[in-house]
Amino acid sequence: MLQLKGKYALEDFIETGTYQGGTAVWAAAHFDRVTTIEFSRSLYEETKAQHDGASNLSFLFGDSREALRAIVPTLRQPAIFWLDSHWSGGQTYGQNDECPLLEEIEAITSSVHTHFLFIDDARLFAAPPPRPHRIDQ
Repeated sequence: MLQLKGKYALEDFIETGTYQGGTAVWAAAHFDRVTTIEFSRSLYEETKAQHDGASNLSFLFGDSREALRAIVPTLRQPAIFWLDSHWSGGQTYGQNDECPLLEEIEAITSSVHTHFLFIDDARLFAAPPPRPHRIDQ
């Protein structure tokens, strides 16, 4: 990822699925602007309170699909997207809406720029999901 950043002078890192903020904090140490989106109210509030010190790190609460539809048109150049907003049990969001991935990709590819997409836990989408996940989502 850092090689891509250097080669293409990438400044923006956008993450869906903040969880506990580890990826966003790492990205804030390497990118000029980092935006992370979380739809679990409790995770958003806890993680924002814990990691809200970096001036280049923005925490957004809400549906990643809607947030990306708003963010993508404002980007001035290609960006790196780290897509990780699927439901993974516990207090993560999405038990009844497990995987917004296809709609996230649709929002990103509507851009005039060619972005770099990384899909965390992609192995979970290569076969039917284990219980308690639902294959119809």
